Amino acid sequence: MWTSPHLGKKRGKCILSRAVKWSSIEALWNPSAVHLELEAQVHLAYDYLCDGIDEGPQKRTGMECLFRIASERKHPDAAYWLSHLYCF
Repeated sequence: MWTSPHLGKKRGKCILSRAVKWSSIEALWNPSAVHLELEAQVHLAYDYLCDGIDEGPQKRTGMECLFRIASERKHPDAAYWLSHLYCF
């Protein structure tokens, strides 16, 4: 199987760019999510869980919890994405 000698560099940049993007998203939505603003919780959880960010199992569990809370409060997008977390 042929692989590009630059694949590692591109992948590293992609991972770095996701980390930078996540830190910006977290800085934007987290203060509102902490104050139980429903839309902020959904955005934060969606961006973390659906964009391939991985900061460990504890962080993932927290984001899943945000989806659950929003889903229990009848947010349709949260209910939809929560139902799809375990399908893949």
